[in-house]
Amino acid sequence: MGGCTSKALTNDENENIVNINDRSIESTTHNASHPPTQTQTQAPTLSEQYSTNAATSRTNISRTTSRSTLRSIFRSQTGSSNRLRPTSSARLSNPLPVPAQSNRRSFTGFITRYSRRWHNVANSKYLLPNDDEEMDRLLTQHYMLRYVWGNNFSAPITGMLTGGGGRILEVGCGPAFWTLEMATSFPHSFFTGVDMVAVYPSSIKPQNVTFTQSNILDGLPYDNEKFDYVYQRFLVCAYTASQWENEVINELVRVLKRGGWVEVAECDGRYESMGPVAKQLSDAVATLLRSHEMDPYVSESLRNLLAKDSHLTDVAAQEISIPVGSWGGNPGKLAQDNLIAFYKALKAPLSDMLRIPLDSFDDLMQSFSREADLYRTKWISRRVYARKI
Repeated sequence: MGGCTSKALTNDENENIVNINDRSIESTTHNASHPPTQTQTQAPTLSEQYSTNAATSRTNISRTTSRSTLRSIFRSQTGSSNRLRPTSSARLSNPLPVPAQSNRRSFTGFITRYSRRWHNVANSKYLLPNDDEEMDRLLTQHYMLRYVWGNNFSAPITGMLTGGGGRILEVGCGPAFWTLEMATSFPHSFFTGVDMVAVYPSSIKPQNVTFTQSNILDGLPYDNEKFDYVYQRFLVCAYTASQWENEVINELVRVLKRGGWVEVAECDGRYESMGPVAKQLSDAVATLLRSHEMDPYVSESLRNLLAKDSHLTDVAAQEISIPVGSWGGNPGKLAQDNLIAFYKALKAPLSDMLRIPLDSFDDLMQSFSREADLYRTKWISRRVYARKI
């Protein structure tokens, strides 16, 4: 989603500059008692390789194609596909956690609206579809985030991951691009992905990965303190403000071991340097989320949400300004593709709010793209992490 208005730095904030394609992308760390370990190599070749499939990607590639693309990138990075399988001794010495129960009681199938496939989960207000086109958007989003951050996480967990035996949980994993890439990067740790709808791969996956269909709003199907690291990202369109406050953070922390780290990543609801079209779209999305009792600016509250939990300490936050549009090079193009696909997924309600006919929406997207280059638009990606006492 969007980006935010620039804010002045406080005395306890440190400002760093990350250069990507010769563009300055600001990163701000708040009270980082344990600054993130940036040991993963920045990977501009990810989006460069992805760009060869961009035309296909923008015309609704299938999940199978997306996963094939992801595996081909794994092979190109490692020189072999063997890293998809950790050694047998590693797998046997620390088996993956087994759910206490499979929590699928609120899932009742799928529905079709506006020629797109949507979940049908009784207690979820999740606003986005879960069809092939959406899986493609999430693939683009994953590459964009990996590219601009230069890594897949900010919490100081590299030693645990490389040492082996770590247990990692991704909540709301979707097609699980983050989990799959992390599992291949750290083959001696063990990864679990959960999502309320099973859009993750069922068979073609690393052997140190398992998936469970489960809705966090029903309670995660794990006993207390099972995981060394719990990760969740970009679910601003999934939870109400009350659920964030009273359910989600509590459940993420409950399944986290003492001494382990929780990390939550979100995008901002406002753009930097936005023109009139971007403001219209940003405001319309904010109105849509509020109509479902969601907080469009929850990324700005994440640090406080974690800091209020008495089980957490060493709360830290980072943010990066991501360019939107061709002016920002590869990350800018990926961000633009991701945002346009996001808006198109919400085409019907946004058209109603903007009072424009559906057949004019594509023209609006073209205006958004032109305007992003004209205004050099940016949006904010935030990560907040903390350690359990």
